[in-house]
Amino acid sequence: MADTSIRTFTFHYPENSREITFTKRDMRDYTLESLRGFFLFSGSVYLAVLTLLAVSLSRKVPFSILMQEEYIRDWGPSVLQITAVFLVIVALVFYSSSKATSGPSYMKGVLYYGFTDEFLYVRSPLSDARVSWRLFTFARETKTAFYLHDGARYFLLPKRPWSEAEVDRIRGLVAAAVPARRARLMKPRKAATET
Repeated sequence: MADTSIRTFTFHYPENSREITFTKRDMRDYTLESLRGFFLFSGSVYLAVLTLLAVSLSRKVPFSILMQEEYIRDWGPSVLQITAVFLVIVALVFYSSSKATSGPSYMKGVLYYGFTDEFLYVRSPLSDARVSWRLFTFARETKTAFYLHDGARYFLLPKRPWSEAEVDRIRGLVAAAVPARRARLMKPRKAATET
C-alpha cells in the first residue's frame, strides 16, 4: 500500500534570523521601485514617437511653417491622441500598482528571514523556504531593501532588521552568487573610523 501521508520539513533557522513585520509601506516601496523602469521605458517611447512625428512632418514642411495655425490643425490631433494614449497607460499602471500595494494580504504581517553563507531562509504565514544564494539570477539593492529573483519568485528582503555589517555580508553573498551584469548593488558604506 502506498504511503499517502503528508510530509513536512522543518528547517533549522540560523541564529541571525529576524522577525520582520511587513507593512503597506514595504509593498509600496517594492512597487514604486519596479515602476521606475516602466516609466523610464514608456517615457522614452513617448518621446521617440513624438520625435518621429516631428521629423516626418518637418521633412515635408519647414518647422517655422508647421507652427502656423493652419498646420497645427493638421498635426495637433495626432499629438493629442498620442498623449491621451500615454496618459491612459500611466493611469492604468498607477491604478494596478495601488491594487498591488493594498494586497495580497498574505504579504502583510510577520515574516521571518535568516541567512547563512549557503542559504536564505524565509518563513511566511503560508510557507517556509530555504533558497541557495547560487539560485538567484537577478538582484537589485535600494536604500531600504534587496530584491532578489530566482527565476520563478521574487524575494523582498528589507534591510532594517540587520546591522550594517550584516547588510554588507548579504551584499557580498549576493555579489558572489549573481552575475555582475544582473546585480545592481550599492557600494558598502565606509566605516565611521576610516578617514
